[in-house]
Amino acid sequence: RTFKALEICVEHNKLDNVTTSYCAITNKDGPVKIADDLGHHTENKITFDAEGNYNTVEGFTIDRYLEIHNISFVDYMKINIEGAEKFVIEEFQRIKDVRNIAISSHDFLGYRTGDKSYFTKDLIIDFLEKNNFEYYTRSTGVDYIDGWIYGVNKLFIGEPR
Repeated sequence: RTFKALEICVEHNKLDNVTTSYCAITNKDGPVKIADDLGHHTENKITFDAEGNYNTVEGFTIDRYLEIHNISFVDYMKINIEGAEKFVIEEFQRIKDVRNIAISSHDFLGYRTGDKSYFTKDLIIDFLEKNNFEYYTRSTGVDYIDGWIYGVNKLFIGEPR
């Protein structure tokens, strides 16, 4: 359902420069289970539990995905994957090929639900710092907005686009 909603959004908004891929970006290549919860969209996430409803999709590291699609440079990358950002950054060597990035941490869901697997903000900030990014966050008082971390690769600061 989530992928179908994405396809409808792309079509409705006439986003001719967008290509959709029915897969998951994670820390290893191979099949991945995505929970399929009718109750709430935040529960539709990578699952390691064989119980319950789930769909199986092909999983890739972000590096492998970029390689498969022959993408050598990313001007802007947005990652919002319900707590799985910690898996993506584990195997993201090609971060140096990204100029700007926005990653949603889901600590707010950890605070709301008590599920510690959602706590990723510190991991993301550490990853960006180690990979030569300046980063910033917002302080709006809205937990899911303030969870975003925005980064600029210092290698590209001052370079024309």
